[in-house]
Amino acid sequence: MKKKVMGPYSWKVFEKRQRLRGLRVAAEKQRVADISTAWAMAQEGKGWEDIAAACHLSTHTARRLVGLSTGGRHGTA
Repeated sequence: MKKKVMGPYSWKVFEKRQRLRGLRVAAEKQRVADISTAWAMAQEGKGWEDIAAACHLSTHTARRLVGLSTGGRHGTA
């Protein structure tokens, strides 16, 4: 089967982009899962150090999550 011509760039470039896109989507899903786990841990009252270590998150993100779960600057949602 002859591959369809895809504009000015090569098929190899197209395949590479598709693969990278797949990896990006997978990483995004993983991050969503990590953050939801972290949120659950924050609701249980775990410290941000524990959360950062357990969920592959930066300490910055973990602290923000804990802050939000304990009411943050604007009270509980």
